Amino acid sequence: MDWINERTLTLVCAAAGALQAAYLARLFIGLLRAKGRVVEQAGLPRVEPGVRGLLGLAYSRAAFDPQTKRWSVLAQYLFAYVPFWMLAGAPLQAYLLFWALRPPASWGLFGLCVLLQVLQAAAAAALILWVAQDRTLSLLKAYGDLVVVPSRRRAARFEWGRIARCVPEGLKVIDVGAGHGLLAELIRAERSCEVRAFDPAPWALGTVPVEACGAEALPLEDGGADVALCLCVLHHCPDLDAVLRELRRVASRLILIEDRCEGSWERFFFRVLHLALERFWKMPFEREGFSTSAGWRERLERAGFRVTEMRALRLPFIVAAQLLIVADRTRP
Repeated sequence: MDWINERTLTLVCAAAGALQAAYLARLFIGLLRAKGRVVEQAGLPRVEPGVRGLLGLAYSRAAFDPQTKRWSVLAQYLFAYVPFWMLAGAPLQAYLLFWALRPPASWGLFGLCVLLQVLQAAAAAALILWVAQDRTLSLLKAYGDLVVVPSRRRAARFEWGRIARCVPEGLKVIDVGAGHGLLAELIRAERSCEVRAFDPAPWALGTVPVEACGAEALPLEDGGADVALCLCVLHHCPDLDAVLRELRRVASRLILIEDRCEGSWERFFFRVLHLALERFWKMPFEREGFSTSAGWRERLERAGFRVTEMRALRLPFIVAAQLLIVADRTRP
């Protein structure tokens, strides 16, 4: 292992530190731009200054309130990813510190490790001071604009790539369970469709308004849409059959993406995943919302749909799959 030497380790340590620094620098640039900016607090409960107030916004009852959902989600992202980026390099830096202190000690490498730790501690302290000065909402807005919105746009484009060939030009499309609404925005731009987005707890980040509405009672007339999108949503619905009946009422075509549970591994993987989402992201799920390919076909046919396409979608880096299902409404 001749390639393990002081120069190599210094380069690796510097690269890891540069990645962390770039991420945090984007956030702090946003904070400086947001300094002094007043964020409209209409409809929001008073946010207590400090980390405690930020935690309350992220994980208290505010997380379920449609008026505060957007801010709550941004706070959850902040707690999920900022500590990750601050701590991601800790094992590597500890390993490098071990090498730095081995005889003969490399004080240059040791100093670099210490400097990275000091910078990360300073970053954490700066975030704490920012929210302690009653600027929690401006912090969240800056973080959302710089980090959350770009990452959700990439996720929306990934989802669009999976369903694009199923959505023709110029149709009336509804996105049920739209959340941030960025996929609806993308469909409108790519297909010139008339798009409406619905979610029981919307946190719109794009230009398409997301209407606060449950999937069991959509504010549409019979046959009011050509295509209904329901992507990774049905397993969160308490009354799945009622949602399918409502989707059949308003749309002539249904496009679903749902977790496939064909074997014990997929059942275990998706169950653990959704338990974590329920615990940390306040996203409850229903066990009846998971099924095999045959189970989904049977359920949709019972609800009055005819499945025209069903195929597995492999998840990146994960030995599990989801199902893309296209189903047309049958005649009464």
